[in-house]
Amino acid sequence: MNDRKAKWVMPFDAMNNTAAPDSVLDIVTLRSAMADDDELVAEILTVFVSEIPGMLNELRQAADSLDNQKLEHAAHSIKGACANIRAEKARQLALDFEMDARQNQIKDVPAQVATMEAAMEEIHQAIAKTIDIPSS
Repeated sequence: MNDRKAKWVMPFDAMNNTAAPDSVLDIVTLRSAMADDDELVAEILTVFVSEIPGMLNELRQAADSLDNQKLEHAAHSIKGACANIRAEKARQLALDFEMDARQNQIKDVPAQVATMEAAMEEIHQAIAKTIDIPSS
């Protein structure tokens, strides 16, 4: 396994095979989508962890400038990243943020950014329980 690939903290077989509807990360569905290739799943989760800080920074910069088009783009990027790893709650939050920005209906940008940051931290913690995240 090269440096970019993560090591498993626990085997997937040891995890609950059903995800709760409000779970942070649906690892079972993610594994299934990746043909049960645990190395690929680890790689995808590792890439997510490495890329999300930049996406959140883009969201913060757009929020600071109150640029709805940039907010929409940043939320869209986060939505896609969350969809890729089957983080449905966060994907829905990002979708709502994206749609509000598109329609110029964001009421409290700092609060929505804080909510998105909290959701990303929740995902990071869930991933850390699943794989050993390599340091940068």
